[in-house]
Amino acid sequence: CASRSACRRRRPTRCARAQARVILADGRRVDAAGVTVFPSADPSTHSVKLRVDLPPMPMPVPMPGSTVRIAFPALEGDAFVRIPLSALVQRGEVSAVYVLSEGRLSLRQVRLGDGGEGEVEVIAGLRPGEHVAVDPVAATQILVARRGGD
Repeated sequence: CASRSACRRRRPTRCARAQARVILADGRRVDAAGVTVFPSADPSTHSVKLRVDLPPMPMPVPMPGSTVRIAFPALEGDAFVRIPLSALVQRGEVSAVYVLSEGRLSLRQVRLGDGGEGEVEVIAGLRPGEHVAVDPVAATQILVARRGGD
């Protein structure tokens, strides 16, 4: 290395304040004990490597090499639009909502965040202030009726 600071930057960084939630294959959710971020990124996938430390856990513990999902909180507070679960439409693995814009209904794909108490966060695909059909079945019936009338 040309300098000590350049070497230091290439070492993994342990983020003491980073928060992460580990979602295990059996559905359990565990808050991570720590997160280590490796300083290089893959230019083709725009991804970085992380090491997430698990706290002591009751049995069964995940086996080394197990696949888990990691959730990171994006922002504090009311950062994302929250919609009722009843407004969601599932088409295979795609989540969508019917959006009313300029008097027209359209089905729009959304990316979901955390949920609870009958609501879910929409982290992509919906802006604050947009109107969502709470009853997707009724929205579908309206669309079919309008197409039949044209």
